[in-house]
Parts: sequence; C-alpha cells; structure tokens
Amino acid sequence: MVDGVPVAWGLGNLVWPTHSDAGSTTAVAQVVFHPDGTVDACLVPAFIERPGHPVLQVDYDPQRPCAST
Repeated sequence: MVDGVPVAWGLGNLVWPTHSDAGSTTAVAQVVFHPDGTVDACLVPAFIERPGHPVLQVDYDPQRPCAST
C-alpha cells in the first residue's frame, strides 16, 4: 500500500524456467475496482508449473472477496 492505494508489480518470474519448488512459488494480484471508487486487492497464491504457466493454488476460492482497502 502506498498512500492507501494498492501497488503491485512483477519481476517476470512467470516466464523464466524454475529449478526448485521455492523458485516456483508465486502470487497473482487480484484487484477489483468498484463503482463507488473503493478498491479491493489481494494476492492469490500460485505455483509455476512450467515457464509462463502459473496455476492458482487449490485452496483459492474465486468467490471470496479480497480484503477491502
């Protein structure tokens, strides 16, 4: 968070080969912009199965809203 606004950036780790489970562990940002101007944001845990192919973790529930910011 910067001044109450969610900030997310990547370093390109989804496109490079991985050599360990630790190197394959990542997250994908989920950001929802609401009509009233509020923003919900969270990180969804993921695992890189192969370069360029992140898979969301099995315990992720897409219906569960992110925490409000």
